[in-house]
Amino acid sequence: MLTYEPHPVLFSLFGFEIRYYGLFYLIGFLVVFFMYNRLSKRLKGLNHSRDKAFEMLFWGLVGGIFFARLFYVFFYDFSYYSTHILESFLIWKGGLSFHGGLVGAVFFTYLFCKHNSIDFLEVADIVVIPAALALALGRLGNFLNGELYGRVTNVPWAVRFTTDPLLKPRHPSQIYESFKNVLIFLILYLFFRLKYIRMKVRERRGLILIYFIFLYGLFRFFVEFFRAPDPQLGLLWLGLSMGQWFSLFMVISAFLLYFFKRYKQNSARITN
Repeated sequence: MLTYEPHPVLFSLFGFEIRYYGLFYLIGFLVVFFMYNRLSKRLKGLNHSRDKAFEMLFWGLVGGIFFARLFYVFFYDFSYYSTHILESFLIWKGGLSFHGGLVGAVFFTYLFCKHNSIDFLEVADIVVIPAALALALGRLGNFLNGELYGRVTNVPWAVRFTTDPLLKPRHPSQIYESFKNVLIFLILYLFFRLKYIRMKVRERRGLILIYFIFLYGLFRFFVEFFRAPDPQLGLLWLGLSMGQWFSLFMVISAFLLYFFKRYKQNSARITN
């Protein structure tokens, strides 16, 4: 068993703190930007500039953070924030929902693509590949911060966080989640290289996005069994956490989107 004393601050410079979590956000954004530009060159239909790609990803990040906070406030701790409204805007104090972030990133990116006449579905298919790596970095940031740790356990690799009020050995669920995101990246990247770029545009558009939604929802659902539920919520109906219910919704949504896509393709073939 490992005892870990979190140090969220990497270093201070002239009174300004450089924190691991913020640094990983920056690195994650750069990973998405550079890898997106590299992968998008393999799709002839995406001919926008690097500046336009940076602007698009920036607004996707802004939308993701905004909705991640919005979901957390309304779904995870509304009773508190309803009486501390101004604290809803203090995102640096923690409290972001991935599921809300995904909704916000997709929505803002869609609006940007629509305004700039860019194919949103092919953009989304590419973005989610490096985004999985960025999410893996974010979970490492959670571990270094000593937050979002796992449930109490006696496994040999358990970690006792000094920030834990109970000081009990727990699953390092942040590491599990980071590994899960790396696995999603590998699956999507291999699919992109081996099959996606060889498919017809009509058949492939939106496919990797659907796979990402399905894989993330499925893997997150199972990883949540090792993660401690939010103390203000605990476990909900059927003994599942809020994250698990949102993840189930992702899996169901992926199935619906996939069958809707197949239906449109079959309808187009019949019409032609």
